[in-house]
Amino acid sequence: MKVLFFVYQIIFVPILFVLIALFSFKKRMRISSLAARYFPRVPQVKADVNFHVASIGEYNGIKKIAQDMKNKQQCTISFTCITDSVYNAIKNDDIAEFVAYLPVDFGFLYKRLFTALGTKICVISESEIWPGLLLFFKNAGIPYMYLNFRLSPHKLGLYKILKPFLLYFLRNAKKIFTAGAGEFRQLNALIGKTDNVIEGKNLKYSALQTDFAIKRDALMLSSSDFVVSFGSMHYREALVLNSEIKKLAEQGIKIIIAPRHLAESAAIKNLFSGLKLADIDNLRSDWQVLIASRFGILKNLYYLSDAAVVCGTFDHTGGHNILEPVLLDVPTFFGPNFAKYKEEYSALAKYYTPVIKAPQIASFFGSLRQKPEKLADIQEHTKHIIKEIVPSDNFFREVEGVICSFV
Repeated sequence: MKVLFFVYQIIFVPILFVLIALFSFKKRMRISSLAARYFPRVPQVKADVNFHVASIGEYNGIKKIAQDMKNKQQCTISFTCITDSVYNAIKNDDIAEFVAYLPVDFGFLYKRLFTALGTKICVISESEIWPGLLLFFKNAGIPYMYLNFRLSPHKLGLYKILKPFLLYFLRNAKKIFTAGAGEFRQLNALIGKTDNVIEGKNLKYSALQTDFAIKRDALMLSSSDFVVSFGSMHYREALVLNSEIKKLAEQGIKIIIAPRHLAESAAIKNLFSGLKLADIDNLRSDWQVLIASRFGILKNLYYLSDAAVVCGTFDHTGGHNILEPVLLDVPTFFGPNFAKYKEEYSALAKYYTPVIKAPQIASFFGSLRQKPEKLADIQEHTKHIIKEIVPSDNFFREVEGVICSFV
């Protein structure tokens, strides 16, 4: 193990230095955020518990636990993160005493950060496995645990190659709460059954939000309009779905398209140039297709819709979060390529058939529009689905109890 880690530090970490810089410039990240990864500032405050998250979704999932640890358990909280967007989100909330970008994977940088914070335990979201970070925690006697742990189904071959690393670091974790039953079985199959692995719930499904800022009338929608939203659409999917969406618009169905990448908004919009187009920030009363070229409003748009189509499932992406609109009580459908969400598909398929092939979209939603009783039936089923997948209060108490045992 020492030899493997030496090779990692000598070869891969210097490469990581360069890759982080290139990634930061490509994503147009702030220079200050790039510098913070190489020269983390020394905290002037103490924090009992550090939560590490990579994305906004991970932060939203773990936020309730961090809030409870602060308010109910009187713990002080810090966060480390990866991207500018999640950094800003954490800074805007009144939870953390200190927020920092996770430094490049060298122990001396972590020592500068976590020793000053006085971290008593680090709670890591999903499958962030940074060897330098975890080795620092082990050597410094700082316990760490995982929440919402999951392994990407597309990287199972890589995990097998890296199995010695995984065994070493994951077995040293105090607890690993998986993101569900499937992830629990998958992890046990990879590293063997251990007492520290616990079947958990997916924390991304813990926040049931209905208090959205954008209302139907703000989008010039009447109560009689039938709205279908296409969430997280890639440009290559828009090419595939183009003709079917035009047929829907010709039937008088209102279409909302939320591009997966905002940079593709103009290209997607051009595909529907023959229709009456609007943008979320430039509306017209008679619009047929609305392009949502604004970040952070997808859930709101799902909530306003009569039905939702989750994209990333009509190409080879493997799907995006197919349960996101379900949790908003919106009848949800998606394409046949949902490899990343097989467990979620199984939860839905017990109650109705959520998969639609691209050539069926116009006829399917045209028919569904005429059958409000079918929509109501699907919505009734979603209440059972929500009960199955949303983490319970007992689950939160169990997680918080584990964290408290180290504080």
